[in-house]
Amino acid sequence: MKSELKTTEQHTQKSKLQQRYESLLADVELSKLLREKLQHDLQQIIPRINKEIRPLFKQRTDAIRTRLLRLDELADELGMDKSSTKWFAIYVADEAMAILRESDFKDDKMADIYQKYTGKKPINEKESHDEIIEQREQKEAQELEDFDPNKVQKISKQNQLIAQDAKAIYVRLVKKFHPDLEQNETFKIQKTALVQEITAAYKAKDFLKLLSLQIEHIDEKETEGQLLADDMLKRYNKTLTKQLNQIKAEIASIKRSSQGLLENFFDRNNKFSEKQFRTTKKQLKLEIASVEQDTRNSFRYDKDWFKEWIREINDFNPN
Repeated sequence: MKSELKTTEQHTQKSKLQQRYESLLADVELSKLLREKLQHDLQQIIPRINKEIRPLFKQRTDAIRTRLLRLDELADELGMDKSSTKWFAIYVADEAMAILRESDFKDDKMADIYQKYTGKKPINEKESHDEIIEQREQKEAQELEDFDPNKVQKISKQNQLIAQDAKAIYVRLVKKFHPDLEQNETFKIQKTALVQEITAAYKAKDFLKLLSLQIEHIDEKETEGQLLADDMLKRYNKTLTKQLNQIKAEIASIKRSSQGLLENFFDRNNKFSEKQFRTTKKQLKLEIASVEQDTRNSFRYDKDWFKEWIREINDFNPN
């Protein structure tokens, strides 16, 4: 139908504006799909994460915490040389801080351990982050007070231009393809369907769809229409670029807020991987078993166990 409705052959080579428009439009649609897919998949997988994975993370943290307390206990009982004390203190403080972060700094025992080996109280980075957020909100409130109505007028003017573009496209296409002007019954049916599509897009304020119809059905001889389309394309390319950047920023925000779920359980194509999920569960269980067994060994071979740990810490942090 498309070729039959045109009075001339379609352009053999698209303008750079049109190529840019189609490329941006495709990127926007793909990015929208990715954003929606990530949101949907995360919503589907989070209940399963909470049920099957998070308890294992907590169990692992508890096991590491128990071992850390045992290390601290033996350090007081058995002591160590001065050179080993430095690296041991760094290791214990780092482990205590990691556990504190996971507990949202509500583990008093780990806070005491951290202070014991650093001489300082642990700082809750989240509270510092909240202060930054509060300062940002205050700044935004100030910006609201200093609000420039000219910016709104500029946005409003852009919307008016888009509305005018939509009306111009609608009138041009309906006038050109109105079925009452067609004698051929087959073409009349085709034009009726096209006009219905044009009208539906106009009523839905789907300006991008209208522009696509304008470009799709424009003829080479319609210089005025081509110039009008090019002028609109420039505006829409700017709009699409902003829209694409916004969607990409939203995708980046989703990934940041996923707390590692995307990296741990989704493949390079952003598709949930059952294999990665099962592998993570298996690794966590093995790690928990290993840490718990290691702690049990500390009660059977306390001196040898502690000396081995000191050697490992020193080897990891050589003088």
